[in-house]
This record gives sequence, structure tokens and C-alpha cells, in this order.
Amino acid sequence: MAHISDLSREQIEEYKETFEMFDLDKDGTITADELQEVMKSMGRLFTRKEVEEMIADVDVDENGSIEFDEFLLMMCRDEDSEFELLEAFKKFDKDGDGEVTANEVRDVLAKLGQKLSDAELEAMMAEVDENGDGVISFAEFKQLMGN
Repeated sequence: MAHISDLSREQIEEYKETFEMFDLDKDGTITADELQEVMKSMGRLFTRKEVEEMIADVDVDENGSIEFDEFLLMMCRDEDSEFELLEAFKKFDKDGDGEVTANEVRDVLAKLGQKLSDAELEAMMAEVDENGDGVISFAEFKQLMGN
């Protein structure tokens, strides 16, 4: 897990700028309302409960909002999550070309004991492959995994 102490001065400054974008009323905290509003403006719709859970995950002082140090903690966790997703993606991307083909999906699922018909595999690929290029990119994989 990444730790706040591992962050460079530049990373901390970038996170500070991001924090200030989320802190709409400039009071030094990000409330559930502010987080939900910013996420909405970015096209990410979360319920109030989901936003409150995001805050609760890092709200060390349990005051219902995120201060900058807690925001840094959240950003470190996101970096860990991104790394874990990339590692999972690599398990599918057998040839390491940055894309997952239908055959690579079939091979991994077969090793896990799941046999898919051609129609099932085609439907699965079509659902994930948003740009229709016939392969799954890391961005598409992240979206599938809910990130």
C-alpha cells in the first residue's frame, strides 16, 4: 500500500490543487455535498449513501468530512487500487500488448474452469468493448471493474 510519506512534494502539491477544486466553499474540508457535486460535474453519479461511504473510508477523525490529510490517504488508496487493477489486467493480457482479445479472455476463464460458448464470449466482449475495436483496453477493463 502506498503511504503518504512516499509522496513527493510535487505529488502533494498536485493533490492540494485537486483538494481545493473539491472544496467548493474553501473551508478546508470536503463535505458529502461537495464531493457529490464535483463527481456529478465529472459525469460520475453516486447516491448520497455511496458518497458518505467514500468519506467514511478515510474520515479518520469521524467528523463527516475530508480534511487534506485524509484526502491524501484516499489518493494513496486509489493509487493502490489502480495498481491492483493493472495487475489483474495483465493476467488477461497474455502477450503484453496492452489489449485483451477474446481468445485471451477465453483462455483465462478456461483456466478458472469457466467454459464459454462463442456466443457468450462475443456478448461479453461486446458489452465491455465500448469503442468497438474488438479488444478490451485497460480503460475499458477499469470501467468494467467499477473504477
